[in-house]
Amino acid sequence: MSLEGLQAILDKKEVVPTVSADDLKHRPTAVEAGYLRHVRTYLPISRAAEGGEGQLSVEDFEKRLIKQVKEGQVPRGYITAGYGYGKTTTALYLWQRAQDSNLVIVPPFTLAQLSDLLDATYGWVRYKLTTSRPKLVSALEEVYGATVNRSLDQIAQDNGISAEQAHNLHRRGRLILDIQPSQYIKFFETATQIVLEAGFGGLVVMPDEIQQYFRVKQKEAGEPIAPFFGIIQLLNARANTADWCFGFVMVITLEELAQIRDTHRRTDLLHRMKDLQIDLTSLYDR
Repeated sequence: MSLEGLQAILDKKEVVPTVSADDLKHRPTAVEAGYLRHVRTYLPISRAAEGGEGQLSVEDFEKRLIKQVKEGQVPRGYITAGYGYGKTTTALYLWQRAQDSNLVIVPPFTLAQLSDLLDATYGWVRYKLTTSRPKLVSALEEVYGATVNRSLDQIAQDNGISAEQAHNLHRRGRLILDIQPSQYIKFFETATQIVLEAGFGGLVVMPDEIQQYFRVKQKEAGEPIAPFFGIIQLLNARANTADWCFGFVMVITLEELAQIRDTHRRTDLLHRMKDLQIDLTSLYDR
């Protein structure tokens, strides 16, 4: 190993700070450089620990994800573990490997609100198109703008304010978009078509720190997390009916998984992700 490589290990941070969706929109070059520095010192666990029969290794997970995206199977899955097991680091390894396989994969970003899915995907796809097929950027901007503006116009109408006021509130971070699950799916579909036209093999979205979204929403009345489940349900439905080179991988804690299963009683959602899930706690023995 070179001295440069040894220095990278010495400089390695124990915890990788997850970027925001806004970071992917406004400083993707810096995000990519920072994430790549961290990935350089990552070693994937190639097998499950004793007693982990049936569990995918990190390398198996990577190969299955890339294969299923390129074959249009719409893979949905998750990476889970407790704090300190390297969920984000593992996600970054998958991000690099998928990029090396000619996929556009949105790197791990904090999901603080559901519209972060749109902002992160738009920001990262725009960045990749700028360096490969800049003429397609306008098509991406058009579908993103139509999705966001439609929501803002509806919010303005429902609350008796002008469209300009709604847009100003959104720009200042004072307004949360109200976008239906079907609109997220339509945006992902169009973004995937643009990515394929640019010569890539497919699109993957990888939200991280999902507990931040869950914990904020659980303080609200009713069933506030229903829109998130609605997106997953629509992805599940498309996996059986469409040839769509798109993937969705959550980075989620064991605590949030338990809440999905026990509090929200959505074992059906997790069951449909069983083909592409990895619990990092099963990959380590003593």
